Amino acid sequence: MTPQEKQQVAAEIEALNVDYWLEVDRRQGARAHEFFVEDGVFTTSLKSRTGRAAIKEFYQGRKAREEVRTARHVIANQRVLVQDADNATVDWILLLYASDGAPVLPSQPAIMIADVHDACRRGEDGVWRYASRTISAIFKSDTPTTG
Repeated sequence: MTPQEKQQVAAEIEALNVDYWLEVDRRQGARAHEFFVEDGVFTTSLKSRTGRAAIKEFYQGRKAREEVRTARHVIANQRVLVQDADNATVDWILLLYASDGAPVLPSQPAIMIADVHDACRRGEDGVWRYASRTISAIFKSDTPTTG
């Protein structure tokens, strides 16, 4: 691949990541499962889920909680490594700000800072999706995460 082609893949992967967290933070993840390949694996700091159905169930359960959950997932230091035109890995840092309750909430430090490793695959439809996402907590506050 040319450097320009690799740069284009990196930009597409970065957009995928931004769109995913927008879906989670603003729409409670109603379509988050669609960002994964059919047998994709989503491993949070608490549990691993395999397949779109299990990922969808996780986000539906989170949305169904009695109290609204407000969260913002901040992406930092994203590094995309392109293997070929249809495969890439991404390592980045997640800063999670989250609390139960509706905005406006008191500002607090991030409740978790984590390393994230994604394996991404472009499907036959030309759409990039996650084959796997692994979130590994490095720092964590006393505020529970919902993962």
